[in-house]
Amino acid sequence: MHRSCAFLFLLLFWVPSQGQAPFIQALTQDTSMNLSRPRVLARIAPDLYRVVGGSGNGDSAWYYSADIDAAGLLANMRTMRCGVNTTNAAPSCMLRTSDQGMLVAFAQPDPGTNSYSFAKLDVNNNVQWYRNYFDVYGQWMVDSQHALAEKDGHYFTFGRMTTVPTTEGHASIMVELDGTGVCVAQRIWAGGDMWSGEGAGIVRTADNGLLTVATEHIYSGVSSFPTMSVQRWDAALQVAWSNRYSFGYYHSVVRLMATADGGALLMGKARATLGSQAYPFFLRLDGAGQVLWARLVLNSDLVPTGMVEEPDGGFAICLYDDPPAPIVARLDSTGALVSAQRASSLSEPVHPWLISLDSITGEHLVGATTAAYEPTTYFMRLDAALSFACGSTPYLWADSIVSPTVTAFPVTVTPAWLSSADTAWASHDTPVFGATDACLSTAVREEEPEALRVWPIPAQDVLHVAWYGSGSPPITYSLIDPTGRTMMQGPVGRDGEGLWIDVHDLGFGTYLLRLETAQGRRTVRVIK
Repeated sequence: MHRSCAFLFLLLFWVPSQGQAPFIQALTQDTSMNLSRPRVLARIAPDLYRVVGGSGNGDSAWYYSADIDAAGLLANMRTMRCGVNTTNAAPSCMLRTSDQGMLVAFAQPDPGTNSYSFAKLDVNNNVQWYRNYFDVYGQWMVDSQHALAEKDGHYFTFGRMTTVPTTEGHASIMVELDGTGVCVAQRIWAGGDMWSGEGAGIVRTADNGLLTVATEHIYSGVSSFPTMSVQRWDAALQVAWSNRYSFGYYHSVVRLMATADGGALLMGKARATLGSQAYPFFLRLDGAGQVLWARLVLNSDLVPTGMVEEPDGGFAICLYDDPPAPIVARLDSTGALVSAQRASSLSEPVHPWLISLDSITGEHLVGATTAAYEPTTYFMRLDAALSFACGSTPYLWADSIVSPTVTAFPVTVTPAWLSSADTAWASHDTPVFGATDACLSTAVREEEPEALRVWPIPAQDVLHVAWYGSGSPPITYSLIDPTGRTMMQGPVGRDGEGLWIDVHDLGFGTYLLRLETAQGRRTVRVIK
């Protein structure tokens, strides 16, 4: 089987702190991955960070994790295979738990069913338990990458149920799992009418309740999503209030965050009418679901993807524009733009996916991936002004204060239950990761023993290598065996954005692949 290959880099930026200089580290992961999503970036000790995400290739989904310090030294590198017979799959949702471990959720590729699995990992990435909900046909237990929350030692998933009468919309579902992944209760609501909800997120509130948000469309189609349905659950898991909010015809990429005062901030993109421009929106709610303020950013190129609340009641937002580049903006407590910075030194289009704030040090960390084919993941630490390492430029936008339509939406909750099975699973030590200084991505780097610091590319009769860059410069290759002998060399073949090399006559073993252009050299280990 021919397998495509790509490099995964996890990059970390930080600003000077206690006399330390900023840097960028590139963490090289399994080169057979063709999809990656960062999920968690956290400071776990002074100058020590954990990078966590999901990646996928043509037949498997993977969980990956590694710790990296300020000098680029790596430790506690783990992987977990989460599913087989998938296409460009990746673990769909991850939650850092209160015990500093991880809860990983993903859909199993079982034909004819919806099958979901949950794995709980401890602080050292050892699997504590793994449960498979083996046949929950028609139920999307995890409907987005923001569909997990923790409360009182239990875990909550948020999604939808599609096995409803054809004249009714999809119902929303929240599944409560105990500390070992066993279903305690399933709560079903918002079925029985013409609306279909698609879960956009669930979060724990400051007073130990929960908030859920779904975008809604008419059951007969998905041409418009005119409402956002929000439910507020109290500490006893009773519905305190339920409202629908609307900015018009269409709502997408909706994100939800609970605020310290018991309220919430929602953001996404909204289209007022069919065919109109889609603009980013920010919607601030109080603890009773009333609108404190709402703003529409008058720039249709911007897409908001992550947010954190600042100690002063303001917000830090990550976005991208067109062509995609990470932008981080600081908003005050009324949603007004204070400042924004756009990364200016990246050599390729990049989508940011999340921003995190360390409550002790105040560090802002951003996770992103390359926009094309997404094999490269960037992790960035910003300075106190929310500027990017290696260069950023100020960014401005105009906005408008708006008033969304708010409609009370009483819901009746129906209890249910789901069965599951305990399954043996394990995460594995990853013997070879690599970290390199990658701040100046356009610089020609010195020769490095990368063959000793990257995962191997698997090869059969044809070796495929993802290659992204401007233009089509001539590329030559050499395959070198462990004794230093050159076994094969010549020009590489091209196929779209990838390279290929016929290795049919190459013997089994481990080789060093050296790719050279006029601008520089790349080396990586190959196993056939």
